[in-house]
Amino acid sequence: MKLNFMDTSTAHGPKSRIPKDVLPGKRQPNGTLFIGTKGWVNVSRGLVQASSDDIRRKAKDPGPLRLTKSQDHFGNFVDSIVSRSQPIATVDSACRSDLICQMSDIAIRTGETVRWDEKKETVVGSEKAVGMMRRPLRAPWSL
Repeated sequence: MKLNFMDTSTAHGPKSRIPKDVLPGKRQPNGTLFIGTKGWVNVSRGLVQASSDDIRRKAKDPGPLRLTKSQDHFGNFVDSIVSRSQPIATVDSACRSDLICQMSDIAIRTGETVRWDEKKETVVGSEKAVGMMRRPLRAPWSL
């Protein structure tokens, strides 16, 4: 799977690789853009844009399967401890979200495209990027 993660300026800038027919007209200052083989969906707080009415309707009503909704992550975490159930924001989802942020930071600092080997759980193709995955620990801490 390929994921392009970028800020709004890069996404809409002169060197953007996003096709010109994606998000024509007024562009939102933030959001999440998904581009697939059949079109695109852009989601921002309270806004859903799509390349077609069919995709927009499907984005708003994808079917019977729904994710759990929460307006209070802290409360949900406490409730999950009491009920011994998984919280909405699981450790796995947090790790994956953090990984995207860390890889983005490394890409920005190195100026390189960063590739992730999911099986080896490491950056590949750049010694500089691999070196940025860890930093020296302060004494007396060690692993």
